[in-house]
Amino acid sequence: RNFLDEMVFADTARARVGFKFKFEEFEVWPQVRDYIAANRLPIIFLRRSNLFDRYLSEMEAAYSGFFNTTDKTTYGAMTKDEVLSRLSVDHIRRAIDLSLEYQGAFSEIFLDNQILHLTYEDLVQDWQEQFSKLCNFLGIVELDLTPMTEKRSGRRRIDELFDVEAARLALSEAGYLRYL
Repeated sequence: RNFLDEMVFADTARARVGFKFKFEEFEVWPQVRDYIAANRLPIIFLRRSNLFDRYLSEMEAAYSGFFNTTDKTTYGAMTKDEVLSRLSVDHIRRAIDLSLEYQGAFSEIFLDNQILHLTYEDLVQDWQEQFSKLCNFLGIVELDLTPMTEKRSGRRRIDELFDVEAARLALSEAGYLRYL
C-alpha cells in the first residue's frame, strides 16, 4: 500500500496511471484490489466475449512459451501431454465457468467504480471507435494513433492437438454458445 500511495498515486505531473491485471492476480494482490475499490478509481475493463477463443489463446501461449508481454521473454512451454489434459471439453467448461465467476466478483467488488467496458472483438472490428471511447473515458485528447500488431502465425499449434470444431460444438450443446 505504501508503494501505491508514495509511488503510483503520488501528487505528480502524471495525468493518469494504469495497471493491467487479470482477475486471478487480484487474489495475489488483494491490497491493490481493495485500494482501487476503496478509492473508487476508474477502471477500463477489457475482456473477450469469446471465452473459448480466449482459453485457446492461453493454451497456445502455454504450449509455445510465448506470452503477451512487452518484451520478448519466453517461459517454459507446457508439454504436449500437459496441454492435451487441459483441452478436454470438461476442462474448458470449468475454465469458462471460472471466468464468469471472476467477472461476477469483479462486478460486485467494483460496484461503485466508474467502469468502461471494452471487448477485444469490438477493438478488432472498429479500433478507432473504441479508442475514441477510451480517450473520452480518460478525459484526454485523442492522439493520432496507428495500432501496430505483430501476428506470429495464422495457425495455432494447439489446433493440431485436438478437434477445435468438435469442442466448439460440444460446448454449444452444453449451453455455452454465448461464449463461443
